[in-house]
Amino acid sequence: VDAKTIYIDATHVKANANKNKNRKIIAQELAKVYDRQLREEINAERTKHGKKGFEDKDDDDNDGETAHCREVTVSTTDPESGLFHKGEHKVVFAYTAHVACDEHNFVLGCEVTPGNVHDSMVFDAVYEEVETVTVDAGYKTPWICKKVLDDGREISVPYKRPMTKEGFFKRYEYVYDEYYDCILCPNNQVLKYSTANRQGYREYKSDPKICMDCLDRMRCTRSRNLQKVVTRHLWDSYLEQAEDFRHSAKGRSTYSRRSQTIERVFADAKEKHAMRYTLHRGLERVRNSIMLTFTAMNLKKLAMWA
Repeated sequence: VDAKTIYIDATHVKANANKNKNRKIIAQELAKVYDRQLREEINAERTKHGKKGFEDKDDDDNDGETAHCREVTVSTTDPESGLFHKGEHKVVFAYTAHVACDEHNFVLGCEVTPGNVHDSMVFDAVYEEVETVTVDAGYKTPWICKKVLDDGREISVPYKRPMTKEGFFKRYEYVYDEYYDCILCPNNQVLKYSTANRQGYREYKSDPKICMDCLDRMRCTRSRNLQKVVTRHLWDSYLEQAEDFRHSAKGRSTYSRRSQTIERVFADAKEKHAMRYTLHRGLERVRNSIMLTFTAMNLKKLAMWA
């Protein structure tokens, strides 16, 4: 086993449940492991600018419902599975296997969750002390980049296309000036710092009087108050460091091997070990089945080497 570079990704396993047999419930969202640390940094940021920090408790939202709760669809056949819908795939109840493997395709760790849990939420459970971590775009978040880089490791991530509406300026066209702590728009107008919101984003706002006469305003903002708001996460600098590593020779070489490592593990598991779906019900039984599958794959590889 060579754990200098590990490859982390997730794959979905169709649950043994009819998608039409379901019910709606109000469920509490999973607490993120970094919530307290982020909240402390948000309050420190707000205090530095003379603003009141957020209280350390769950507030009610505008509709009177408790914050951090949402309506979810639950299977009546296998309630521990999760509703999964991605890209062109049809909607099904599924489980997700979050897997870490090494250069030689040995599975080093696995965490199984319901199919509606995002990849980045489970990163900490499969993360090991390694030199380089190679992940796909689903794990390209400020917290994951911060965690890996603060541990003195390197993170290899892919390019992620800006999620911008057609006809609008791209996010990268708004340049951050670290010295003056402001944003420069494509027309070289300054967006000044306004506040830090509860989600951990600094908000930079334009001057509506200037935007009113801007010829490119419709490509920038269509808000009623004629003001452009650009957000920047408190940990955005870690994403920038990850981008720098992506352009390095080591970053390109490690990410290019994903197709031969973690993706090959998933392909073998589904094609040769019937892991496209499960006949078991319940998280514990599905987890045991998936872990036994990966154990068998490791032993087969070891036997071939011997």
